[in-house]
Amino acid sequence: MEQLVKNLSLSFNEENQIIETLKEWKINAKPSDLDDNEKRWLFAGICLNTVLVPSLRKYIVPILTELYNELTLNHKIDTQTYPTHLKQYQPTKTYLNYEAVNNSKATHGYQKAKYDYAIKSVVDISKLFVQTHMAHYTGFDETCNSSSVLGLIINIDKFPPVVRSDAEYVKLLPADNVKVTTSKDESATIRDDIEIQGHTGGKHEGTCSYF
Repeated sequence: MEQLVKNLSLSFNEENQIIETLKEWKINAKPSDLDDNEKRWLFAGICLNTVLVPSLRKYIVPILTELYNELTLNHKIDTQTYPTHLKQYQPTKTYLNYEAVNNSKATHGYQKAKYDYAIKSVVDISKLFVQTHMAHYTGFDETCNSSSVLGLIINIDKFPPVVRSDAEYVKLLPADNVKVTTSKDESATIRDDIEIQGHTGGKHEGTCSYF
């Protein structure tokens, strides 16, 4: 398995991180033990989680900060209470999910009148746009997985249309359509589209290419 990772064109730090993770998982399979589909999934997962998602986590912060400031100014979301709280984000017609914010569902179950609807941070506002089971992250770090990041980009209009379109493609890509070239090219396309929009500080040092 470690040799399989070494055959991918990753940065030194990325390669070591993946190998250490594999050791922690005690995955000792040899490349010959994997069929082509399993290799594709391994490759796609490495590209997504070591190249694309870390870039996206940094990319979404200033845009979500802008959104938070806008909704705080226009809708007072930092002091809102039930039942006058903001219920829908009109630009994308997204119904806002307050269950994971302020530990509301865990504390009050489905008694939504008792929820704490005050949104005090950029992380909290992001959780309004994803499903409850996807909103258990504590920051825009390793706890915020690919599904959450892509969901935010898709559900918030502040992100450029080309980036939202790319995110929808990756999130909805059927398993049987995952191809090596598609995974590689889509990762590169999204990163390039983000860079074109001027929200990153340069290209990521790692690239994914398969064997």
